[in-house]
Amino acid sequence: KAPRGTTTRPRIVFASHEASRTGAPLVLLSLVHHFAQSGRYELFVFCDRPGPLLEAFSEHAHVIDRSRHELFAIAPTIDDLLRAFGNDRPLLAICNTAHVNHYAIDFKRFGIPVITLVHEMAGRFTERHFREIYGASDRVVFPAELVRETADRRARLPPGKAFVIPQGLLDPNFATGSGDEARGSVLRELGVSEDAFIVLGCGGIDLRKGIDLFVNLAEEVGRLSDAGPIHFVWLGADISGLANWLRRDLAARGLANKVHLVGEREAPAAFFKAANAFVLTSRE
Repeated sequence: KAPRGTTTRPRIVFASHEASRTGAPLVLLSLVHHFAQSGRYELFVFCDRPGPLLEAFSEHAHVIDRSRHELFAIAPTIDDLLRAFGNDRPLLAICNTAHVNHYAIDFKRFGIPVITLVHEMAGRFTERHFREIYGASDRVVFPAELVRETADRRARLPPGKAFVIPQGLLDPNFATGSGDEARGSVLRELGVSEDAFIVLGCGGIDLRKGIDLFVNLAEEVGRLSDAGPIHFVWLGADISGLANWLRRDLAARGLANKVHLVGEREAPAAFFKAANAFVLTSRE
């Protein structure tokens, strides 16, 4: 039987393509937490793929994990779940990323107002896909003017439907605490000297985030400079299975002691405070 919730509070549904500890899911978690704090709403999160944030979502909302039940093919389907709300259907749906328009289409069909948050650059999507997003969404929110302009070039935005709202800093305490303590802790973990120059990169270990460019940069800097110990630190999960191959390549290129893959961290602020420079290699 489809879950109907446990209260008579107004309902809000959210859709996420995954629960990884990365940008878009963290933005959604912040939104879910915001609505949960008010105590006024009953919240539901539909999630296509599991990850470390799934438990955090479940602290504030009912979670429907699509990886455990194919909502778009097997009963109860998403239509069954939405129909089970009866006359108390959600007052709002927030679809997080351009990847979850399959939810937006169904939400819209059931008369639920849809806000879609588009974080991605439109270049890797078809014109048709963006037209479908516009058609299923009552409002489309972009994090920056550049992202909005890219979407508009891919498929002309309907008048009055698109808005730009910067995401801001998700953790207001991100930069608090002692920088010296953070740096000392990171240097000890890396096993490098106190005078090390730390270059930080972050994101999932995949080509879209430019991990290959990061490694190439480390090699080129090492070739051109002998100014002192320079270490390149990549902060982020191995989301595509590249890490083992990368470590083999790093060893073959003599970079194993210069490029550090430290994985993802629940509290990554120490690495940012410890770094001397940040490099953004993401291809979008």
